[in-house]
Amino acid sequence: MNKDLNKFVDEYIALCGQLCQKAENYTRENVVTHNRAVKKLNSLKERAHVDRDFAEKMYHALLTHNDMYVRQDAATECLFLNIHIATSLEILKKISRGKERMAAMGAKRTLLIW
Repeated sequence: MNKDLNKFVDEYIALCGQLCQKAENYTRENVVTHNRAVKKLNSLKERAHVDRDFAEKMYHALLTHNDMYVRQDAATECLFLNIHIATSLEILKKISRGKERMAAMGAKRTLLIW
């Protein structure tokens, strides 16, 4: 299970990196790469969500990652799953006050919906 968890966490981080890097530069090629990463990430999340205990462990690891976009995406998913609520809200509030305009806007939107 730990090996699977590490594999899921590593794949999640890699896909978030693809999403964020490509989202900043809207060329046709980058949009295609971004959209593929979204589909793969959604599939990964669906597989992880089947086992709630596994999902809790995976998101716990992702919430402590050094990349802001990974934390933001993980925090949003945690709110959706009703897990790690306090930590997720803290992360999103901090991002919403940050200097990264697109990330701040996304975090604010998530907090408003929540």
